[in-house]
Amino acid sequence: MKKVFITDFDGTMTRNEFYQLVLTDVLKAQVNQDDEWERYLKGEITHFEVLSYYFSLINIPEEKLIKLLEKMEFHPDTPHWIRELEKAGWHIVVASAGCDWYVRKILLQNGLKLELHTNHGIYSEKGGLHLTKPYDSPFYDENVGISKEKITQHYLCQCEEVVYAGDGKPDLNALLQIKPENRFARGWVATELTKMKEPFTSFDSWNDCAQSLLSRKTA
Repeated sequence: MKKVFITDFDGTMTRNEFYQLVLTDVLKAQVNQDDEWERYLKGEITHFEVLSYYFSLINIPEEKLIKLLEKMEFHPDTPHWIRELEKAGWHIVVASAGCDWYVRKILLQNGLKLELHTNHGIYSEKGGLHLTKPYDSPFYDENVGISKEKITQHYLCQCEEVVYAGDGKPDLNALLQIKPENRFARGWVATELTKMKEPFTSFDSWNDCAQSLLSRKTA
């Protein structure tokens, strides 16, 4: 393959993050989300640990949790733009610091089978959403589960063109591996790149990234 588009999932392919919806719609006052997230940002706990903690507290029927996925707002036009990208020779790789329990469900609901690298998740009403690290992955990372930086380096060694889109802290090092014109960023990581004076293309919807890449055909 010559062209690869590596993309984050939560907050990038979707409007909202799964963990944030868990906090606001499921756990509500059960946990002080600011304290735990601040511990993660300070490096006291890992990204995997903070998500594992939040997800382990979920205790609603699975069908209600599946219903919550609608609020992540995966745009209904995205499958169309993915097909257009694939026709134009782009291979789509999803790199998520979340877990396959919900990412695969959303992709399948939209008729999509994409290369996916993420943590594993099993849900039970009594035990919550239990995360396990993908120890067998060549891109395994102790802190996050999946190293997006390793994924990016892997494809940079194999492909002529590598593009990356993301919105969060786990995306930063991966984006910095990419040449500026192939960086798409929003949210936290866009703010951080701006502070670092690193150029990138901002986006509102993932579909904006797809349309930008497709426009290069005739540029």
